Amino acid sequence: MNRRVDAVPSHAPPDIVLMEAQWPGLAGLQHVRKLIARLPHQRTLMFTACADMGTIIASLMAGAVGYLTKPVAPGYLAYSISEAAQGRAVLGGKAQALLIDFACSVGGSRTFRTLSSREREVMLFLLKGARYKDVSTGLGIHEGTVHRHVHDIYRKFGVHTKKDVLLKLVREH
Repeated sequence: MNRRVDAVPSHAPPDIVLMEAQWPGLAGLQHVRKLIARLPHQRTLMFTACADMGTIIASLMAGAVGYLTKPVAPGYLAYSISEAAQGRAVLGGKAQALLIDFACSVGGSRTFRTLSSREREVMLFLLKGARYKDVSTGLGIHEGTVHRHVHDIYRKFGVHTKKDVLLKLVREH
């Protein structure tokens, strides 16, 4: 009997992909988007020498679960890969510092100041990549309340997605 097997991979995809953000002639961020579109449960960890705010934010918005800037101690790299494999966000020191500076400056944003304190808390959870259920648990509120806050945040920002909120904050920054 001749059996044909179509579209069955000969091996399972890796748990974690380490991706360079800026290869000469290649766009790492485009590859992240394509990879996640093809394998939505794939976890991608950016591992790069590039440490600018725009690339960090774009990588996280593209779906990367973390961002490490070279050089990285081997032990910390192994720890970061383990954390990312378990679905936890990973940010190296440079990326953390830049994102903290950005978060502090967001408070000066005109639009951010229009949000209630609870809406700000919800928004910060979402910008860290939390799901509505995680926000609900983290803030001790019902998931429906999270949805209402998100709706109000989008209305105040005049946008329809989390990505648009972040882009507006970056432009105001």
